Amino acid sequence: MAQRKRYCSLAHGKEEEAGLFILSKVDINSSLSSETYLLSLLRIIQSTIGFRQINFRTCQCSFKLALQRKEDVCFTHGNEVQNVTGVTDQSGTPSYYFLVEGDGLRTGFFHAAVSVGNRLDEFYLDIDTGSDLTWITCSPTNIQFLKPFSTYETPHEPYKTKNNFISCKDASTCGLVEKPINPQCSKQNQQCDYQVEYADQGLSLGVLVKDKFFLSPSLKGSLIRLVPTLTFGCGYHQEFSPSLRPPFADGVLGLGTGKTSILSQLSEKGIIKKVMALCLSEIDPGYLVLGDSQSNLPGIIWMPLSNNHLEPNNMLGPADLSYNGNLLASGLLFLFDSGTTFSYFSPVIYQAVLSKAKELAPTPTVDDPYLPICWRPFQNGSIFDSLKLSFTSNNNVYFELAPTDYIIMSPQDNVCLGILENQELGPEFENLNIMGDFSMIRKLMIFDHENQKIGWLNHACNQLPEQLSCERGGREDGNPS
Repeated sequence: MAQRKRYCSLAHGKEEEAGLFILSKVDINSSLSSETYLLSLLRIIQSTIGFRQINFRTCQCSFKLALQRKEDVCFTHGNEVQNVTGVTDQSGTPSYYFLVEGDGLRTGFFHAAVSVGNRLDEFYLDIDTGSDLTWITCSPTNIQFLKPFSTYETPHEPYKTKNNFISCKDASTCGLVEKPINPQCSKQNQQCDYQVEYADQGLSLGVLVKDKFFLSPSLKGSLIRLVPTLTFGCGYHQEFSPSLRPPFADGVLGLGTGKTSILSQLSEKGIIKKVMALCLSEIDPGYLVLGDSQSNLPGIIWMPLSNNHLEPNNMLGPADLSYNGNLLASGLLFLFDSGTTFSYFSPVIYQAVLSKAKELAPTPTVDDPYLPICWRPFQNGSIFDSLKLSFTSNNNVYFELAPTDYIIMSPQDNVCLGILENQELGPEFENLNIMGDFSMIRKLMIFDHENQKIGWLNHACNQLPEQLSCERGGREDGNPS
């Protein structure tokens, strides 16, 4: 669907064509109460921009939060496509929702649509709970290039910088990112270079920048958006794994536990709790939640994060892996990583699963560039059973991989084993087991770093969750009025 360009201005006034109005935090009149000021402001906006109807109750609830957080606020009107929605949970803590789209049947690639910058440009970012730095493909000017600019097609035009670079003298930020071999930091006012390398041999090289991210605190779209300024990478040189067909997105949305992740930055600013939820659907859009509005849903299974590693991560275990009641391996640790498409098992576990698969599907395998173990023809998918992770600290808790979570259809219409041996990632990953995107489809996954735990719930992710919010008749604290 065609989408018109949208602009925001930090000055009082209007953008007739775009239908956006931003109130900067410096314009807040502290001599008035937030409610009085808000009502006065909304009436000014209504008469200036021409809103025919304004839900004052909705704006009051949302805007008071923005005042408390001392962030810029963007008011929108017109028939815009709302890519980001959000709600306030029962504790009054906000959550922000991104629609997630992708191909859960074949490629396993999913992205969130994120709006960035004054022009409200939209980008598709790969959702990665296993890495920290967010980066967007961009075409920077007035910088020292360490490698040639990558020339490949992306879903959208590259992000355009506007002298919003982070310099080397900002040690509190620049010191947090991985550096290339020869960073341009001989002078304090020079650019802050970064280089992110991924387990699948991909990398992104670029410079750090700061810009606005647009967050809407309404489940079904709102007149008001919170506009925090966040740090991310302007990636001008990308390399991809030889097995992948680049690119599938405009960049990566880093949601790891490190200080540079978007999740950590929003939490540090006091905008959300350090909690996120991800719900991936096979065909229809799913959703990503930044905040803890999903944590109190009934039926969620919780397990504490493993303390076997010094650094925070999304690791669970120890656990036993069984197939149809037969134990395959025990004492295992599993990393839940949405930035990985397939699941990766250590050699012993992989060989046990592979032997079981070949035993059940003796049909000769066929060559497929997508995955190493594929069958064609394949008559009966019901011959496979579920793989089950049973956590030894609680025998009643298990994470189940249904056959559709690990037996998948390739783009070449072959039926393939969607589990790989982790040695393909390199020797440093020999003892690491990874649960990728396919293992999380049709599950609501909650990563709660406030309380150091992960939760999951079998869920139809093609429906946005029903939550109370101010604009839907609730009070400001999220309780029914």
